[in-house]
Amino acid sequence: KFKDKKNLFYFISSDIYKKINENIVTSDFKLKYFGNFEELKVDSDNKQINIVSHDPNAFVIIKTQNILEDWNIRAKFSNKKVTNSLSRINEFGVTGCINFIDSEFKNLNLNLKNCPMEDGINFIRSKGIIDRIELQDIQSDGVDFDFSRISINYTNIKNAKGDCLDFSYGIYQLSFGRL
Repeated sequence: KFKDKKNLFYFISSDIYKKINENIVTSDFKLKYFGNFEELKVDSDNKQINIVSHDPNAFVIIKTQNILEDWNIRAKFSNKKVTNSLSRINEFGVTGCINFIDSEFKNLNLNLKNCPMEDGINFIRSKGIIDRIELQDIQSDGVDFDFSRISINYTNIKNAKGDCLDFSYGIYQLSFGRL
């Protein structure tokens, strides 16, 4: 793990660098990550997070400290089935490859390819505006929204094997969707 002159965080992993309960902290959010990652790059200046992992058990948890405004998150996970759990919830109590917990955001853009877990993206007790969600090849549900208040401007979900969007206990608005 290292930080360069442009305030970018880089994580380059191989099998010998197993990441468990690691944290990236910025002024906007705290990101916890679990598993092996080929790339986990946070660029605070350009408001981008890039994630690549071929580990079928890898996932991230994001909890905002301020409103996460105008951020872009691009992720590509393994297309292999999860191996660490027989249940929908993994041993850490989360169901998504990307999990937002107790978070607030505005104009968030999400792009996710492949996810072997129960949910591609999971929002729990979160609120805000998502500008765009694009998902492809999700093993089960595309996006799971729990106990949240979220407005979504655009969503495009291709090849989710479960629910494209799963809404539970909250207030939600979807402007346009291609499912």
